Parts: sequence; structure tokens; C-alpha cells
Amino acid sequence: MSKKISIVFALLVGVLVGILLVVNLDIMDVALGQNKTKSIGRKNYQPPSSSTFLRQLNQSLQSVVSVVKPSVVTIDVEANLNNAEKSKEDFREDEELNPFFFFRQPRGKQKDDYIPIRASGSGVIVSSEGYIVTNNHVIERVKEKGSITVTLDDKRQFSAKIIGRDPLTDLAVIKIDGTDLQSISFGNSKDVQVGDFVLAIGNPLGLNSTVTAGIVSAYGRSIRIIDDSYGVEYFIQTDAAINSGNSGGALVDVDGRLIGINTAIATKTGGYDGYGFAIPIDLAESVIMDLIENGKVLRGYLGVSIRSVDAVTAKAMDLKKPEGVLVENILENSGAAEAGVKAGDIIIEVNDEKVKEANQLQSIIARKKPNEKIKLTLIRNKQLMTYYVYLKAKSGEKGFVANSVKNESNPKTYEDRRIGLVVSVQNKVDTKSDEKVTGVEVTQVVPFSIAQRRGVLVGDVIVEVSSKVVRSLNDFENYVKEKKPGEAILLRIKRKGNTSFVALEIPDEEVKR
Repeated sequence: MSKKISIVFALLVGVLVGILLVVNLDIMDVALGQNKTKSIGRKNYQPPSSSTFLRQLNQSLQSVVSVVKPSVVTIDVEANLNNAEKSKEDFREDEELNPFFFFRQPRGKQKDDYIPIRASGSGVIVSSEGYIVTNNHVIERVKEKGSITVTLDDKRQFSAKIIGRDPLTDLAVIKIDGTDLQSISFGNSKDVQVGDFVLAIGNPLGLNSTVTAGIVSAYGRSIRIIDDSYGVEYFIQTDAAINSGNSGGALVDVDGRLIGINTAIATKTGGYDGYGFAIPIDLAESVIMDLIENGKVLRGYLGVSIRSVDAVTAKAMDLKKPEGVLVENILENSGAAEAGVKAGDIIIEVNDEKVKEANQLQSIIARKKPNEKIKLTLIRNKQLMTYYVYLKAKSGEKGFVANSVKNESNPKTYEDRRIGLVVSVQNKVDTKSDEKVTGVEVTQVVPFSIAQRRGVLVGDVIVEVSSKVVRSLNDFENYVKEKKPGEAILLRIKRKGNTSFVALEIPDEEVKR
């Protein structure tokens, strides 16, 4: 009995000792834990295999930026506008809605006759001799009482002088006297494709050497920001972030080559909305060379007014697809006139390069010089024809062949309710040639009609319908009535001495009045 009691007692003692040991160990762990730093973050992490490609891409972008950044500069402009210029410019608080990045006016009243205006933009070094390309709108207001300061990526500063400006492309060249200048490498706009990865480098909002990334969203855009009938717009569109101050900066490809000069944005807020536009380098390069060598651009002119062929015009002219450029007017004594190009011709190629839009043709011709010969392939009366044209300088043109005319009224009218026009017979006399111009005059355009939507105006004189001469109201009525709904007609119109073409698709129903 006593032996069993001894065994039980020994077991109880062992249990108590064990409990004490466990408690003591826990206490020691707690005490030691007070001096330990808790472990955070995942240990022994293995990156996914796909990150290898991303690291390589990262390194490539870093290499491109390191090469390009030294070639992109900040341009600070100080100009003085007199009161007359200030009133003319009419700077407003909502000026940021302008698609260009224009000057900002310091707030506060000015007592002096001259009002200081400051601007900030970007530029790209294109020559180690100190030539820098930027946008014309960045520096155009610098006059006798203005200055241009260029700040390099390494923070060196230089005064700059204007070498030349070209408002028709919104480009300008300035020059600094500096050493160890790194010029940028030029790419080729013809190699640019929609979807290509690009980088925009500039100085937006005073943030020097800012790099943003995106893709080429579209190519060949015309956004109508150059207020001149001879203006050339054939922009690269990108979603790389561009803001005020980026004007004149670089748009580069994945090899670090310059493919465009950042110029404008489309915005409702005054800031980045995802739509940036850059001048293609092929166009910019020819302008830059001219400005450096001559201080101005020596540009050849074809001597025509044109517009793109749309789907309705293509249908009216029985074309297979809507592409090419319709010639509306020929300038007297121009290269086109002397070569035999006629109004109504459709230009489809220049030097064997296909032409799809009017602004594309303008961009091609803008890179040519006076007296340079070009080959035009065009369609006339459904026939393919070739003409060789020697371009002329702008000063050699005297005006459109079709001149203003005097009206002789005739009260008889005809109304076509399908297209929405009321016309009357008109015999007009050309004031230059004294020859009668026969046709029908538009006396009324019905609201919401196809004629109104396509741009026919009261006072227009319709001289042809689908290449058929209109000599009477009966001619016009018959030519229009022979077309079925869904078919199209092409009106040749004389408007204020100029010739234009309007294509109308015949609707299914008459327009309600």
C-alpha cells in the first residue's frame, strides 16, 4: 500500500514540476519578446517568371530616357505687349481652353504702357552648334523688349535668339551659344504605326524633365488650330500625358529617336484629357533645315484648293471607295493650272505615294521646294491620268480662275423636296472674262434637309450635276429626279467666285417643311 502511495506521489510531483517548467519557459519567451522586433513582409518571396520581361522593359526605358533627357530643354519667355497689343490679344482667365499652350498673363493692374507676359515651354536640341526647335506659339510674341532663356537638363542657362519662325506649321528655331550640347537623333515618321509605344519628354507646369509614356493613338490628324488656309496639320495623336509647358518638347520612339514635336492637346479642362498632338519629324525636319539655312521656309505650292473625298462624294462620283482628294479650285498661273489639272479631278497619288486625305496632300507638298517637279496620279471622268507639275512659290499665284460674278435675276423657280433645295435660273456674268455663267441659283435651303447638312448655301450657283452641265431648270430637275433613294449626286457649285463640290445622297423621304 505504501508502495502505491509512493508511486502516485512521485507522479504528482512530476506533473507539478512539468507545469512549473512550462510556465517558466512561457514567461521567459514573453520577456525575451519584449526586446524583439516583429517580422513584417513576406520572406523568401519568388517573383513570377513574367517579371523578367518587365525588368528588361524597365531597363530599356531607363536607357532611352537617359539618352534623350539631355537634349530636351526648358524655354522661359518674357515679352512686353503694349496696351494696343494687349487689347488685341485679349488675354482671358479662360484662355486655358485654347488648344495651344499660350502665354499666361500675370494678374494685377499694370500702370506702365507695356504689360509683361511670361511663358514657359520646351525645346529640343537638334544640333551641337546650339540650334533648338520649339513651337512658334511659344516664342512668337518676343520682340524688341522680350527675352528667351534656355535651361538645360544639367541646369545650365543661356540666352537665346530667334533664328526663324514658320507659323504655317507652328515651328520655330532658336539658338544658344553653349558647349557640350547633346543633340537628339531623328527617327522616320513613315515608320510610325498606330499602337507604337512612345515617350513624351518636356517641362509641363514648370516640372523640368518630366517623362510620360503612351502609345500612338492615331496618325494624320487635322484639328484646325492653325488659323491660316495654308496651314499644315498632319499630327501624330498620342495618349502620353501632355500639359501646359510641354509645347516644343520631344515625342520619341522606343529607340530614343525623335518622331514628333509635341504641340497641342484637345481638352475641356485646360489640362491633360488623354489627347495630345505632335508634329511628325519628317515635316519638322524640312522646316528646321530651311529656318537654319535661310531664316524662313522656302515652300513650293501646288495651287489648288482641295477637300477629302467622303463616302457620299465617292458614291456620287462612282468611286470604288472614299479616298483621295477632290480638287475644287485651280489658282491662276499656278503649277497645277499650267500642268492641266482641273477642278473635279481626284488626286490619288503624289510621286507614287497614295493620298487618302486632304491634309496628307498638304503635308507632302509642304516638304517640297519651288520649281520642284512632282508626279500626280488622278482620276478624271473615271479615267486614270498622270500629270507632272512644277511647284511654284506662293507669291506667283494671282487668285482663283473662277472670279466673282454679277447677278441677273429670273423669278422662275423649282423646288426639290427630297434634297431640300429651291432654285431659280440665273445667267451670271464673269467680271473678268465677261462670259456668261449659266446654271441655277439656290434661293432657299430647307432646314434639316440633306442639302443643309452637307453645306449648300443660299446664293450658290449649281453649274453641274454629276458632271452634266445645267443650262435650265428642266436640266436640274431631270438630273436630280433620275436618281433613286440611296444613290448620290455631285453638285458643282460656284460660290463667291470659287468652285466647290457638294455630294448629296438622295433620301428615302421628302423633307418636311
